[in-house]
Amino acid sequence: MDDYSSVRNVEDMDEVREMVDRELTFDGRAKWLTISFTKNKKWAL
Repeated sequence: MDDYSSVRNVEDMDEVREMVDRELTFDGRAKWLTISFTKNKKWAL
């Protein structure tokens, strides 16, 4: 979370997950998506 992000807390992160879920379509197939948030670049690589 930084000055460029509107995500400020866990509730905001959950809303991002909801937005991604709404936008993804899989032609009726089940979705499985893991979304992880981290500030530490070590965990992002």
